Amino acid sequence: MRDRLKSGDVWVAGSRANRRFGDYLLPKDQVAAEARNLSVNVELGGYLAGRESLLDQRLTSFARRLRRGDLVGVTLEGDRLSVTPVKAAMPEEAPSLDRTIDGLLPRVRITELLREIDALTGLTATFRDLRSGKVHDNPSCILAAVLADATNLGLERMANASQGVTYAQLAWTHS
Repeated sequence: MRDRLKSGDVWVAGSRANRRFGDYLLPKDQVAAEARNLSVNVELGGYLAGRESLLDQRLTSFARRLRRGDLVGVTLEGDRLSVTPVKAAMPEEAPSLDRTIDGLLPRVRITELLREIDALTGLTATFRDLRSGKVHDNPSCILAAVLADATNLGLERMANASQGVTYAQLAWTHS
């Protein structure tokens, strides 16, 4: 319940600490007055004109510096712009520190992490069949479909790499 209150999924009427999200918003009739008091231009036309002017100034400055050859690592030969890649600026100690920190962290499989998140949040229960509204009977299938999308692995390759999950189940879950 505590986690639901903190996330705003559940609120307490009349509470100051656990209010409904909409209670934090301005009433619609006050928005225009508040917008006029802001120190920024809220009119889209004026904002775009200002941004266009700034872009024009910066491009003009860039073109001037490019013609003079003032840009380090940038040249224009005919109609070809050439930019020298920037080398990574990393302290000598960084790789060693990276390995040390990496060694301190526990090795966690992404599938174990997803199952733990599901156990804590009920993530898979939020994915329901569009026609029946029922929760999927195989949470591993939901997690495999999420992971397939997140990693661009694809459903068929994910099904081949997963135990107890077939391509047909993933395809049905993904639709």
